[in-house]
Amino acid sequence: MRMLRGGSRSADCLPTRSVAYAGRHRTAHLLLPSNGPPLTRDAPIAGTQRELTFRFLAEPGDVNFGGNVHGGAVMKWIDQAGYACAAGWAGTYCVTVYVGGIQFERPVRIGQLVEVHAQIVLTGTTSMHVAVTVSARDTTAEGAERTTHCLMVFVAQDAQRRSIPVPAYTPGTDRERELAAYARDIMRMRKDIEAARRDFLARYPG
Repeated sequence: MRMLRGGSRSADCLPTRSVAYAGRHRTAHLLLPSNGPPLTRDAPIAGTQRELTFRFLAEPGDVNFGGNVHGGAVMKWIDQAGYACAAGWAGTYCVTVYVGGIQFERPVRIGQLVEVHAQIVLTGTTSMHVAVTVSARDTTAEGAERTTHCLMVFVAQDAQRRSIPVPAYTPGTDRERELAAYARDIMRMRKDIEAARRDFLARYPG
């Protein structure tokens, strides 16, 4: 695995370092503060990696019977990007506790360039809300179209698999504050959905 470094600026104009981890089929670009500590294999970066993007080509092995990428592959990409984002923010192992609102808006075609973007939008004491968006475009086209979006919730754990506190995330732009409000709205709706689910399963336990 190669690590490439370069300079960039984030959307809110804070100086950042763009760090790309390139593997055989996946490249992840991380946004980190430019004045942060140097990265090493063992250096913790808790509270600094707030978002990342995977970029790769949709491969023939991901095809469904209709000739497009099957939904299971897209969900796998979402899970991988969401986990990498949450673990990077927490600086420790994390578990998925909720995935909500996955909607497949348009298909991803084999050979398209796929972008899976994950970002921290809200934190609790031990939890992190991560918004994940999948986009795709032809390799010769300009501008990717959103194909899938969802919100995930992760909880940080220590080596004994006990929940532990995570660094607090404070939105710094209007868009980030809107995303945090969106996550709170989804959290409130999630409680209603969970209540309906428990009621149904209690009546039909089989």
